[in-house]
Amino acid sequence: MASDAVTETDAPLNPLLEPLAWMLGNWVSDPPGKGSYPTIKPFNYTEEVQIYHIGQPMLNFSFNAFHLETKKPLHRECGFIRIQPGTTKVAFISAQNTGIVEVEEGEVRGQELTISSHSVARMSFAKAPHVQMSGGL
Repeated sequence: MASDAVTETDAPLNPLLEPLAWMLGNWVSDPPGKGSYPTIKPFNYTEEVQIYHIGQPMLNFSFNAFHLETKKPLHRECGFIRIQPGTTKVAFISAQNTGIVEVEEGEVRGQELTISSHSVARMSFAKAPHVQMSGGL
């Protein structure tokens, strides 16, 4: 992905977010991704990511995937990136247009972010296949 590093606000970056400042900007996948599901023909897609701040101690994000050839919108996701004060621990909190809500947690080290799923929930009438939690985390 490449970024043009533009933020959405003139507000100063909250000092707590300095370890995540490198993430700010508008990003576009390059090269495009490849998608496949058992019930449809394989396809190529591009993903646009906007990560910005409004002066609060969190980043805001929006992910939008589009079919490469038709430009038809596919997946959408939005949420927040938080960092635990005084640590390198981060959390992504996201809601998806498919009815899934997820919390991922991990760490930031330099310009590397490592996260894993912490919890996943879904709306009761989401289309199959349904995301389900099994056992404990």
